[in-house]
Amino acid sequence: FPSHDTAKVIYDGDSITAGFTIGSYLYGWPRVVSSILGQSLHVVNVAVPGSSVNTCYTQRAQVTGRYDSAFAKNVSVIFAGTNDIDGRASGTIVGYGTTVWTTYTLPYIQAMQAAGFSKVLVGTAIARNWAGSATDKSEKETERLTYNQLIRDNAATYNYVVLDFAGLSEMSNYSNTTYFVDGVHPTRTGYNVMGTYAAPVIAAY
Repeated sequence: FPSHDTAKVIYDGDSITAGFTIGSYLYGWPRVVSSILGQSLHVVNVAVPGSSVNTCYTQRAQVTGRYDSAFAKNVSVIFAGTNDIDGRASGTIVGYGTTVWTTYTLPYIQAMQAAGFSKVLVGTAIARNWAGSATDKSEKETERLTYNQLIRDNAATYNYVVLDFAGLSEMSNYSNTTYFVDGVHPTRTGYNVMGTYAAPVIAAY
């Protein structure tokens, strides 16, 4: 981990942020941001494949304990949520997108703000091929859309910035193999789309 004074952007999330490890796809969109902004020495990526927002929030001390208000220029970037929704059992899916937002994502945003981060940025969840029955898949997709809208709708109220990855046309169709390698994780082309979009947004902070 870089020292406090060099860690300016702290990424947290799941495999899409950590870098998905299959074949040549050990990449992750933050690497694209760094290549564009020249921040490779000023980044800490604590994202872990398989993480949920629940996990990120529960383990928030790994971020707040190292990169806190003593270093006020630090920026927190949070991008997770679909693992929470995808892990729901049949019959427990409906309404869970709102639960994830209320119980984990918003409290995590507020924890980062309370720790003194100068800005918090939150990514919307890109499309994915859900696990389960046809009914499960439909319900999970509805919850993803609900979750994303809550992220968008609450930004002004809670003073964070939205990285609207889900609003990118390239990341809205998980069956498009130009942008998705397995129906869940982006290809390098997909990561480039995400990182190229995110770089100027992050650079502003």
